[in-house]
Amino acid sequence: MTTSTRILTGVGAHIAPGYADAIVVSGGGTQIFVSGTPGLRADGSTPEDFTDEARQCWGNVESALAKAGAKLTDIVYMRQWLPAATMWPPTWR
Repeated sequence: MTTSTRILTGVGAHIAPGYADAIVVSGGGTQIFVSGTPGLRADGSTPEDFTDEARQCWGNVESALAKAGAKLTDIVYMRQWLPAATMWPPTWR
C-alpha cells in the first residue's frame, strides 16, 4: 500500500495556507518530493539580496528534508530555476 505524508515546516504557509514543503511517499520504498521552496525566512520576509535568498532557500529545503528523515546529501535529482543567467554564480557561494 502506498502512503503519502505532508511535511510542513511553516515556510510554505507564507505562499498558501496548507502548502506542504515536502511530501513523503512510501510503498515499496520511500521517496521525498520537495518542490517550489521559497527563499523566505520563517517570518515570511525575503532576504535583502539574491545570494542570501538562495542560501535561505537551501536552508528551507534542508529543514524539510530533516523533518522527513533525510539530508541534502540524499538528493538524487535537483533542478534549480533562475530568472537570469547572471544569478548562477551567487547560488553556489
